[in-house]
Amino acid sequence: MPLLEFLPTLIGVLASAGSLILAQIGARITRRGPKKGTPFFTDAQGRVRPINSRKGGAADSTEEKPSTTSRPANHLPLEERIKILSENLQESRSLMDEISIELTAQAAKIAEARAEAEHHKSLAAAHEEAAEAMDKLVETTVRRVQGEITERQELASRLNAKRNRWQQWLFFLAGLLASIPLGLLVNFVYDLIK
Repeated sequence: MPLLEFLPTLIGVLASAGSLILAQIGARITRRGPKKGTPFFTDAQGRVRPINSRKGGAADSTEEKPSTTSRPANHLPLEERIKILSENLQESRSLMDEISIELTAQAAKIAEARAEAEHHKSLAAAHEEAAEAMDKLVETTVRRVQGEITERQELASRLNAKRNRWQQWLFFLAGLLASIPLGLLVNFVYDLIK
């Protein structure tokens, strides 16, 4: 399935590589002058002529013009053209092999990157699940602790209310009990003074 996704790209790369190979083959065939590796130019009649390397320009005009009976330089013998074509085809095969190896390596890298991305996605999903579980755990713990704190505060407020009531009753009883002897004492002192 992953290879099918990259098939248009692969076809495009192969097509461009093929066109480059054919362009090189054509350029090499046309570049071949009368002697292998000789610099050349094409004259007005379309004949390939060697460039005079001493002057850096075209061949001297004093050079002999080829006779009409001899073959033009761009028409090499059939055996030599077949040999040139064979060399170019061998080079194109080696280039195609190199391109194939490179494409295979790139496809392997893409597959590896895709597998790594899937692994990271699964890790992210696992971390997300763990994070959600931690959030739920923290949330339930916070709710439980808040509930316990609220219960303790309510219990403490109830105990404080009971203590306050007892304290108020104690003060009332103490005041009542203290007022009777004080009232008797005040009446006794008042009778004495009178």
